[in-house]
Amino acid sequence: KSDGGVYRISKDWYSKHSGGQAAIVRSCGNVIENWLNKSPYGHPQYSSNLRDSTDLSDRATFVAKFDCSVATSSKAATTVSKPTAKWTMEQLQSNNIAGSASDCYIALFG
Repeated sequence: KSDGGVYRISKDWYSKHSGGQAAIVRSCGNVIENWLNKSPYGHPQYSSNLRDSTDLSDRATFVAKFDCSVATSSKAATTVSKPTAKWTMEQLQSNNIAGSASDCYIALFG
């Protein structure tokens, strides 16, 4: 089991990511494993945030835990007003809107 969960990426980080906007865009709606090691100069500082299910400063808002054991679900998209128990892959993808800086959700894991 790895620390992490679903995060809503901020508009600012979406457009000004140090690895380029494309790095964020291709990650939206997906599960990113081993995220802390993908950028050894920036991501490791967030290890406690992933562990504690908290926001990544002003870069991303924690939304929910992620249920890796469920590939699909019959539930409709979850309204994102407060953290929920767990999201499935279907919820991650259905809440994500391709190309939208306001609706980029990524499941990040250490």
